Amino acid sequence: MKKSEPERLSDAELDARWRERQADMTASAHAAAVGRKPQPFRGMDRSGMPPRADLGRAERRAWLGVVPRKSAWPELDQLDQRVAELQHRHAEAQERVRTLTEQRANAPTVDADAIARWELNHRKGPKPKPTAETLDAEIVDAERDRDGLETAIDLALEEKAAYIEKHRARLVNVAEQQTEEAHQRMRALIDDSRTCARR
Repeated sequence: MKKSEPERLSDAELDARWRERQADMTASAHAAAVGRKPQPFRGMDRSGMPPRADLGRAERRAWLGVVPRKSAWPELDQLDQRVAELQHRHAEAQERVRTLTEQRANAPTVDADAIARWELNHRKGPKPKPTAETLDAEIVDAERDRDGLETAIDLALEEKAAYIEKHRARLVNVAEQQTEEAHQRMRALIDDSRTCARR
């Protein structure tokens, strides 16, 4: 009898999928709590699709963001390095938004527990302050950083595309020259191996 997908997954895989689902539910709950529509598409989120314009930008970003292992052109290396740094910072910003959103969803429980401990301790010390408003402000700031980095990535990739378009003829010539040199080296190696085989 064929096993269902959950039966084929390991405990670690099931746990990872459960955590992903909880994060999605937490984000949706927070969005509803602050009066925003939940975003159906967060980075690599598979629970929904982005608006068509966002999907187009994401696809273009993916194509232009492909970095070869080694480039023959220092200018392209610099552009690729710049894009890679922006993408790294964007991933960090996205993770910060996710963490803050999760904390915000748990804020009412955390705040109630803090008040309960304060009351049980005979109200000693200052009354614990609520964290929800602070977290809301931090989320807005984190989302602004994330969105700004996303725009910066798009602009850097467009700069790369413009450079490639402007220097296309030279880049093609260099690529053809490198291909020819590689073929010549291969032919030389083949000739050497044949010479050795005859001895």
